Amino acid sequence: MSSLKKLVIGVSSALWIGLVGSAAYGLPASEVETTYFSDKTLQNEIGSSILSCSGNRYHSGRTSRFVATSRTPCNTPGIPSVYCSVDGVRTLCPPNICSSELFHCL
Repeated sequence: MSSLKKLVIGVSSALWIGLVGSAAYGLPASEVETTYFSDKTLQNEIGSSILSCSGNRYHSGRTSRFVATSRTPCNTPGIPSVYCSVDGVRTLCPPNICSSELFHCL
């Protein structure tokens, strides 16, 4: 086998191994904050978790099936906003929506 052929096979193999062996991970589109409660009344907070825009995860306390979740878009131009539900429709709201007298937030 010629030296050139060996070189081409070696480089091709190295590129293939590099492509197959490496995984690409994207950053989340939104920061996700989850609060865990002890029961369906959502009155007694027992834990929380955050998935940050940088991809880091933070957790404190305990988890449960009773949750409240908020999402804040990462790197969005213009006015900051958070995902919310208005009359059952998911939409974007201003981040200070809970301070408004028009809305009741838990």
